[in-house]
This record gives sequence, structure tokens and C-alpha cells, in this order.
Amino acid sequence: QYGSYMKRRYMDAMALIQKYGKPDVFLTMTSNPKWDEITRGLEPSQTPQDRPDLVVRVFRAKLEDLKKQLFEKHILGKVIAHVYVVEFQKRGLSHAHFLLIMSGRYKLTSDRIVSAEFPDKKKYAELYNMVVKHMMCGPCGRLNGRCQCMRDGKCRNNYPREFNPTTFAQGGVFFVDGPGGTGKTFLYRALLATVRGKGDIAVATATSGVAASIMPRGRTAHSRFKIPLNIEEGSYCSFTKQSGTTKLLQMASLIIWDEASMTKRQAVEALDMSMRDIMGCPHSPFGGKTIVFGGDFSQVHPVIRKGTRSQITDATLRRSSLWDCMVQLKLVRNMRAQSDAWFVDYLLRFGNGTEEVNKEGLIGLPLDICVSCKGNETDLERLIDTVFLNLNDNLTDPNYITCRAVLSTQNEFVDRINMKMIERFRGDVMTYHNFDRAEDDPHNNYPPEFLNSLTPNGLPPHVLKLR
Repeated sequence: QYGSYMKRRYMDAMALIQKYGKPDVFLTMTSNPKWDEITRGLEPSQTPQDRPDLVVRVFRAKLEDLKKQLFEKHILGKVIAHVYVVEFQKRGLSHAHFLLIMSGRYKLTSDRIVSAEFPDKKKYAELYNMVVKHMMCGPCGRLNGRCQCMRDGKCRNNYPREFNPTTFAQGGVFFVDGPGGTGKTFLYRALLATVRGKGDIAVATATSGVAASIMPRGRTAHSRFKIPLNIEEGSYCSFTKQSGTTKLLQMASLIIWDEASMTKRQAVEALDMSMRDIMGCPHSPFGGKTIVFGGDFSQVHPVIRKGTRSQITDATLRRSSLWDCMVQLKLVRNMRAQSDAWFVDYLLRFGNGTEEVNKEGLIGLPLDICVSCKGNETDLERLIDTVFLNLNDNLTDPNYITCRAVLSTQNEFVDRINMKMIERFRGDVMTYHNFDRAEDDPHNNYPPEFLNSLTPNGLPPHVLKLR
């Protein structure tokens, strides 16, 4: 009968999973014999082990309070389904296990919950005292032989430990994941300065040229590693064992690849196989070198021409066999917009896909960040007035101009916006025309008028007006 009962409860729990999805939080609660409610109820010379009834009664009261905090006050967010079990083991104290399924925007990631740091002593005094009391080892050893971690005269956690006089690099592959503004570039620059300051070699690369340009001596990954443009499964980088690139990579103590989330996994795998070859370590990822990748998977994914969603997903670094070898490091605090906490949280919900949607599956933008659109020509004028407020009074202020921008999806829209902006500037209009000519066209199959009408990516229009 007990087996049938447990099976029914298991099936009930799985039914919740089928309807609401997998659990988001695994929460445990363990009885603490040093709770004030327990110590106050003990008679002189009694220990908590002598009063299991008192320990269980206090634990039950605190368990009910925890349930109230979770399911009524929503201290972790709105819980739409949960399962919990209370266990009592003769070798230990009562403890409870909770599985919580959160709703929509309240879904959390473990990286945002798990923390291995001291809380701010002034801001979170109670939490700081709890961490120091329950999550620190010692003092032990000769300083305190009665510490709980002591076994046979030694600390079971092997403290105190000897410190290395210098940093010992064992190699490793890391991925720094974080939204824009969380300090990835600052971290890269600090790593580069630290390594180069010791006289060692650090290679800085990025998938895009813009990201590479903001790192000291940075270059694009394709340029530095000689990655083929038409990358395929099993491809290698095109540098040889006798090349200068090989010698540089062999001597490098650190390699950084920013915006790796934008590149195809085949490019990273090509570097991996080439590094194993030149380092003579076929069984170590990237030949045992220390490599730091970085990026944000909620931004631009690898570009697959006319690719389906599954093809684009398959091309990401997460689908590579190397992903399991990478140590995941996550940055979550937005350092760039600390003064606007609401906007930071909104961007995170937007990027993580947890923002609530309407019946059509669309996300509604807050009205205070929207400019009304009436479907006529004045919409663009109103947008420019909103973004470039008091433009005529700030034309000579470079910070005013560089801190504002109007983004668009197509080049023709950008050209229209630029023309509208030029009309607002003071001074005479200077008009410039480019010269278009097709190479190897003796029969003039491509007349200049036709070439003038083309607007390829990366090139200005045929007529350029400036003020």
C-alpha cells in the first residue's frame, strides 16, 4: 500500500509538470537546534536532542510561516504550482524540500539566486551575520579544537590551507555571459592589463570589428585566427605551424574572444582543433590554453542566410560539444544604468522572454516611453522633437549630439531621418555626388544612372548633403 501511495503522489507531481512546466526553484529548509524558540524552551542541563518534540513543534511552526511567505506574500514571486515533502531522519533533524514553479515574469535563474560572497554588512546586517555564522569554516585547528568541522584533530574541510606565492595557471575555458552594461568589456580590459602588466602575452579578439576596437590591441577573430570565411564542420584555421600566428598563440597566456555568442559554433570548433594541433595536446580543449569567451545570447545570434529557427539555434555556441567544457560565469548587475532600476529589470525580462504578452503574443511597451503615431508625415517630426529636444539650443554641444540617436530597421528609413535632421541644422547645404563605374563593362551594360540608384550596405547614397 505504501508503494502505491507514493506512486500516486509521484503521478500527481508529474501532472503538475505537464501542465505548468519544469520547476524553477528547489528550496530546502532544515531545522536548526539553535533557534531561539528551542533554546528558550529547554530546561537547565537539557540539549535539543533531549526534546525532539520541541524541535519538531518549532520546525512545524516555521514551516507554516515559510509557506505563508512563499504562497501568500510571494517573497520570491508568484508561485503557480508547488510540491513539497517533509522528511525526518533518525540521524538528523527534520527538513523540508520544496519544488516551486513560478509564473511568467517571476521565473528565476539559479545564477541570479546562488551567491558566494559576503552580503553588504551595512545594508543587509542580518543576512551578513547569518552567512558568517552558518556558511564559514572556523576558526578551527589549534585556535578552536571543538569546532564542528574538526575530525580526529583535523579540519575535514582542510583548513587552514597554504597560499600559493604566485598564481598557478592550469588553463581552462570560460564563458562570461551578461546583458549589455554589466561590465564585460571592463572585465576584459582588466584581464588584459593584469596579464600584460606581468610581461605575459594576452590576445584580444572579438567577432565584430566594433567590439574588437574597444579592447586594447584587439582584432577580429577571423583576422587573428585566420578562420575561413566559408566555415564548415571539421574545418581548421588556415595558419600553419611555422607561421607567426602559431608562435603568438603558443606563447599567449590568455586569449579573449568577445561577442562569441554571435559567431557560428563551427568557427570556435575550428580554433579548438587548430589549438590542439599546434599545442600538441589533442585531448585538452583548445590545447590546454586559458580562453575567455564572452557574449549575450539574448542579443544577435549567428546569421544564417535564409535559415530557419532550428538552423540558427544549431549554429550557436551552446550547441557545440565544447559548451560542456566551459565554465559558465554570469554577470547580472547592470553597471551602466544603475540609476534606472526599472528600465534595467524591464530589459532583462524582455531579453529573457519572461515579459507578459497579450493574446496575440505581442509585448506591450509602457506608454511613457512611446511616441504616439498617427500614420502621417508629422510622426517622424514628432519623434525627432522627442529625441532631440531643444536641438537648436544645443547644436554646439558635442555631448548632446553623441548621446542621442534614432535607430531604424532599413537604410531607406535612415536616409529619410538624416535628411530631416539636416533640414533642421543651420548653414548652407553642401551637396556631394559620388562617381560610380562598373569594372570590366566595355559595353556599358550598367549605366551610371543605374549604379547611382543602388544603395548597398556600408556605402553612402549617391547624393550626400551636409551642413
